Amino acid sequence: TELGTTDVHHELESRVARFLGKEAAIVFGMGFATNSTVLPTLVGSGGLIISDELNHSSIVTGARSSNARIKVFKHNCAKSLEEILRSSIAEGQPRTRLPWRKILVVVEGLYSMEGEVCDLKRIVQVCKKYKAYVYVDEAHSIGALGATGRGVLEYCGVEPDDVDVMMGTFTKSFGSVGGYIASTKEVIDYIRRMSPGSIYACSMSPGCVTQASLALRMIAGEDGTDKGKKKLDQLRRNSNLFRAGLQRMGCEVLGHTDSPVIPVMLYNPAKIPAFSRECLARKLAVVVVGFPATPLIKSRVRFCLSAAHTEEDLISALKVIDEVAELVMIKYKWTGRPNVAPSAVVQRLSQEYFVDVVGEWDATHFNWRDTITIDTNGRFARGNGEQGSWNVQERNGKTILRLEWDRWPTEELELVHMDHRDPCASPRRHVFKGHGNIITANSNTIPFPDLIPGSHSTFTLRPKGSLLSPNVSPMPSPSKPAPTSRVARKLQ
Repeated sequence: TELGTTDVHHELESRVARFLGKEAAIVFGMGFATNSTVLPTLVGSGGLIISDELNHSSIVTGARSSNARIKVFKHNCAKSLEEILRSSIAEGQPRTRLPWRKILVVVEGLYSMEGEVCDLKRIVQVCKKYKAYVYVDEAHSIGALGATGRGVLEYCGVEPDDVDVMMGTFTKSFGSVGGYIASTKEVIDYIRRMSPGSIYACSMSPGCVTQASLALRMIAGEDGTDKGKKKLDQLRRNSNLFRAGLQRMGCEVLGHTDSPVIPVMLYNPAKIPAFSRECLARKLAVVVVGFPATPLIKSRVRFCLSAAHTEEDLISALKVIDEVAELVMIKYKWTGRPNVAPSAVVQRLSQEYFVDVVGEWDATHFNWRDTITIDTNGRFARGNGEQGSWNVQERNGKTILRLEWDRWPTEELELVHMDHRDPCASPRRHVFKGHGNIITANSNTIPFPDLIPGSHSTFTLRPKGSLLSPNVSPMPSPSKPAPTSRVARKLQ
């Protein structure tokens, strides 16, 4: 650049290219300028840029700065992209109908205001079919998604060779400043010679370059430790735990699982300052977003999770958010959980499915054994104080007991036969069995077992004091006749 490139800059560029599986890379002093100065360099007059309708402002600025024609496809929709590509190729350039000199499809790996992961695999398939170039902005996904932090390509199972240009920034996962472009050596050499961001702008300061390089070494595991992998796993757990907590309290949460960007809809512009100030008054600083960053009536608050957040931090923040969300009335998807169902409703459900859920149960979990007390008000409590809400459902001919923990994801237990053939009192208190949450070796609960592929656990509820409970001697069978309801007959 105009104000200098040092050895540490070259080292960072080589490290980025190696990490992403590309031939070469170039770094810029500013993330926004990376998009806004590179896009006009890549596509000019006679070219076509097809952009996702929710792409970042830097992409919009860069596309408008070029002399290329711009078309927009529906957000994250490969079908809409294919329709635009097909019609654009068939019609050619306006007036002259000449073929397009170049077609570039621009998407984000993780959309910053929606928290949604790009459907990159299908988009790449469409681009290959119509021979269009693919440009992916990984500002929010690099260092956050994928088993080794290599971003949306790794997360979606896309090979680096299938994406022509990969862009990212060092301001999120790397704790620094600036951005990068990774591609073939031919493309990078061209950008280095022609892009205004490379020729005229300031380069990254050596200190910021060193910080980005050290962070990249940690994520890649090149520092000789597993600290990077642990941080990636912790970030994933934090993101999913926080998202589940927001959804449980009834907020309208956007985005996908594993996304560290978690937007919550406010809608009404007047709720932007109200939510922010009420949270700040309770010692919680939040980022609220409104027009023009979002449409006027689609304002939101955006939470960005970090691996440095502890479980106590997240639970404390959720308690404040729950209180403020109730105050400013943004629980647009409130479903009554934690439900406080009237006794009549609980009794009706018990009679309808012919099960007696209310009472004390001996719980044998994969990693713990305790007593669970289920009340008529729709709540239950474990012996150690953990609480939640419950309800009974019938699904595919099976009776399901849902235990919706306040702090952990819901667990579902299926009603099964008793271990003996003798009739029991009416209504029945059979055994419930299902899968429970996983506990790690250091006794930290992993509330999302799918983070550990192939792991399974069991969770069983038995009526307390019955001959099915552990350490209870056999008792004589009740003398009352067996019930004759449809569900009971099926269980006999």
